[in-house]
Amino acid sequence: MALVAVVGLALGGWAGEPQAVSAKKEPISASSRQWLEEVVPYIITDVEKKVFENLPNEEERGRFIARFWEKRDPDPATPENEFKTIYFKRIALANKSFGASGISGWRTDRGKIFILLGPPQEIQRDFNPASTSALTMNAARETWNYWNLANPRLPYNLEFSFLDKHGTGNYVMETSLIPRAGGNVPFDTATLSYQFDRMEILAEAMKNPFEGEEKLRELITTQVAYDHIPFRYEALNFKGTERSTYVPLFLEIPFSKLAGKRTEDKFLYSLTLMISLSNSMGQSLFQKSKEVRLEYSEQEARLLEGLPCRIQTAVSWPPGNYGIHVLILDNNTGKVGTAHEDFVVRNFTGGEPVISDIFLSREGGRADETTGAGAPLVRSGNSPIQADRTFRPGEEMNIYFEVYNLSTDPGSGLNRMTAELSIVQDGRTVVRIPPPPAEPSAQKDSRVQMSVKLKNFQPGPYVLKINVTDANAAKSAGAEVGFKIAE
Repeated sequence: MALVAVVGLALGGWAGEPQAVSAKKEPISASSRQWLEEVVPYIITDVEKKVFENLPNEEERGRFIARFWEKRDPDPATPENEFKTIYFKRIALANKSFGASGISGWRTDRGKIFILLGPPQEIQRDFNPASTSALTMNAARETWNYWNLANPRLPYNLEFSFLDKHGTGNYVMETSLIPRAGGNVPFDTATLSYQFDRMEILAEAMKNPFEGEEKLRELITTQVAYDHIPFRYEALNFKGTERSTYVPLFLEIPFSKLAGKRTEDKFLYSLTLMISLSNSMGQSLFQKSKEVRLEYSEQEARLLEGLPCRIQTAVSWPPGNYGIHVLILDNNTGKVGTAHEDFVVRNFTGGEPVISDIFLSREGGRADETTGAGAPLVRSGNSPIQADRTFRPGEEMNIYFEVYNLSTDPGSGLNRMTAELSIVQDGRTVVRIPPPPAEPSAQKDSRVQMSVKLKNFQPGPYVLKINVTDANAAKSAGAEVGFKIAE
């Protein structure tokens, strides 16, 4: 698979809008045709292919190619497109390892599976296998095993068998009807049912992974609310890298609105979560999708009816004013829920002290030491905890926030910060919360984590107000968040 063609094409910001058609359409160049047919045939969607083939000139095709890779970048905030890098590495390895009989490695069955799914967890080789078929007798066989792939429509364990029928080194995927062990006749009904299920699984594993996302992208950017699956979510801002803000998202979906699919003695819940940011023109700028797969025993599933399904994920986005779009797809039923609203990705750079968004939870936690400031809170054992805004009288409310851009004393090299916290209702201070002692440190960023027992609170809405003072610079910053005491 030649890669040189990609480098020579012009780059631009094509975003999929209708293009002005020139008076005369330029023929597709050899390099553009090569990109379409040899570089991306496994990952370009039918819609994208039609658009590309109908573009009027090479300049527009170059813009399309640049945007094609941008759409697949899992983290636009980083300078490297991780997907593109991994994809080309897999192509190079496929060409090196699986080429045979004049066929490029990427064109072989093993090459295609390797490019789409990556290296298998286990490979078994049998160079003289027994077989009941004359066509496959004594043919060398390779069996590839994958476990726990991201696609929720695939089984936990997935196996591919490849046969070198002619001894040329070209291993072809085995798809013939083969009876299961213990079958009485070669083509009994059970065998056929098993084989058709297997063919369906193979087709799912080999399909373009981006085809299914096209329809979701259309839904998520239409601004139309789909409420087949009601859910609530909260997105918070914390300091990330120099050019991006870390945004953890917490979602809560009633299990009663989801469909569990029985698999043997388990109930499987399978969801696709897609998050998108758009600009003021409604154009999609950043997207992230996440597959969620949850398995429960039959007894556990019965207890879930009145409980919420909680999902936590995170993105890194550049500061700015956006529209945020959240979509949840139940893969078992095809039902969809969406939410659209304005969202500000905050900018924490600068010289003034500033407070992050405030994280409230029923559960105590700690910041994950491995990811630095802005890390999601986790329980012991590194399982995520969930943001909450509704509490009951007597419950403990855990509070977490971060303070950035503190100054340090020129003499000691340490920061000095004080914090004041209070709970307000209808403009009246209900209680002042003694803050935890803030130990001076040489860091310009600080974390505050504490809890307060909501004792003697009447049901109703409240506001938690926080004010911090940088004693070295004599500067202050404030933040607040609303919460509710339920009946």
